[in-house]
Amino acid sequence: MAFKIAVVMNIILVALIAGNRAACTPGGYLEPTPTTNCVNVWASWSAQLVPLNKLLVIIIVVVCLNNASEGWSIPRCSRPLYPLLRLLAASATVARPATRYTEAIKLSRKVSHLGLPLRAVASNAATDYGKRRALRLELRTHLNRVDAAFIQAADQLAGDRTAAALRLAKLAALATDNIAAGHFKAVLPAEVLPEEDTLEPDRLDGRRLATACLSAAVIVGIAFVALSPLGAPVELLLPLALVAFLILVYTLLAFFFGLSEATRLTRSIGGFFSAGPPL
Repeated sequence: MAFKIAVVMNIILVALIAGNRAACTPGGYLEPTPTTNCVNVWASWSAQLVPLNKLLVIIIVVVCLNNASEGWSIPRCSRPLYPLLRLLAASATVARPATRYTEAIKLSRKVSHLGLPLRAVASNAATDYGKRRALRLELRTHLNRVDAAFIQAADQLAGDRTAAALRLAKLAALATDNIAAGHFKAVLPAEVLPEEDTLEPDRLDGRRLATACLSAAVIVGIAFVALSPLGAPVELLLPLALVAFLILVYTLLAFFFGLSEATRLTRSIGGFFSAGPPL
């Protein structure tokens, strides 16, 4: 995660440097005047890259050493075993008679910390088995249901601490056994999992359109920033950006959901802005 943060921050800073340098060219928004000079502005931004990356390298090294000291040097798909074992131990404490409710609160918090390690397994396992997108989606769906099963059991702690703690202990033991055996597609058996939530068609279409539009806007924005230092006039870039955005939205929808679905979704955008109802 620290490495990903470092990459994103470097990309943002480089984009700012490129855009600021382009703005200081003749005709740009920061064109020098007799009273102002922005020639060295982009250089001052560039100077920040070195100390920023030094700081990020130190953070990454500290995180790696901290993980190693805590015993995280195990296969990354097995890392949920630690929080699951802590959850199992806390469940045993709460299941004892005459346990204070504060112990149940601690147990509930441990359940809330279990979601991130479980969801990380989906990406890690899919990468280890060959970077398969379909496998990642299947694992993510299953592990989200596993997390929901733990949350549902934890919600019962406020009513019956003993029964809820025993339920959590059973779930934690099953999940620990299956993850240790490498059964990532069956962390919990189907009979203990909650039913999968189904999205309404309208909400599903909205998510698909929103994802495609956001991705297209990011790609077009990066291309706009990359082309601006070449001296391309804004009068040319803006129409090209609009056309490229529409083409990218349709291309992304067609790539992920097929041509017929891409056509239907793009028509629904036109129907939304027209007088008639969406198709």
